[in-house]
Amino acid sequence: MTTEYQSLDREGQFKAKPLSWNVYEAKSGAVAVNITFLITAQWNGSAWDDWSEYTSTCPGAFYVVKKDGTINTVTVKQLAESLNWKGDLKEFLDVPPEVEVQITVKAEDYNGMTFYKAGWINPGDHVPSYGASPEAVGKLNVRFGSLLRAAAAAKL
Repeated sequence: MTTEYQSLDREGQFKAKPLSWNVYEAKSGAVAVNITFLITAQWNGSAWDDWSEYTSTCPGAFYVVKKDGTINTVTVKQLAESLNWKGDLKEFLDVPPEVEVQITVKAEDYNGMTFYKAGWINPGDHVPSYGASPEAVGKLNVRFGSLLRAAAAAKL
């Protein structure tokens, strides 16, 4: 029996498992690791909602080499930490590991259609956060408040 997958239809923070992957070299010379993820849960702001009854997938293109030939160290670090990748592109010729990760999905409009793509990857045990705590905001305000108030008061 073949599983029929559905494309993810929303933005958000998701737990997911790599379903398939490949290496892609763009005409520009940039190199990406393309990963298709199977969604397992969605963050609702305070807890994870189980998606095991669904078969939603989401693609992501993680550029490890920029078009100028330099290494995209942020993306390499994400893949290393999330997938235990050692930096060898040949690893992506093998079947993806049984590992759960977290992905941040954003909408992209192309040719009048909206697509949802993973743009960030974290280890599966990452704790999602969308804002600083009140204590952290207080510390930031002490550190930068006078500069921010001066900038806000300046006339353009």
